[in-house]
Amino acid sequence: MRCCICKQEINGESFDPRPLCASENERCCSMCYSIKVLTARAMLAKHDKPPITVGDKIIVVFSQKDIDSNGEWLKGEVTALKQENGKINYYGTWGNFPLNREEDVYLKVE
Repeated sequence: MRCCICKQEINGESFDPRPLCASENERCCSMCYSIKVLTARAMLAKHDKPPITVGDKIIVVFSQKDIDSNGEWLKGEVTALKQENGKINYYGTWGNFPLNREEDVYLKVE
């Protein structure tokens, strides 16, 4: 079995990777669990969602899509915002997917 986060073969015990991997069938290794999953859970528990606007630098931290090929959190700058399907989505240098302030988790970098 491979870790759904780092894609390495899991040797030994595997862990529940939520919220970083959505499927109940996916598992993660102990390293990703202790560094990434527990961090994401702690951030979700205390997250206050500060307002963001074009030009703000943020770190996107909510799901597996937000982890780059090196297993790091995606960082980026907000470059555009669009109203889509009744929601405001933020686009930026972190990738080709929107950030929704109401649904996703992020940190604003000062």
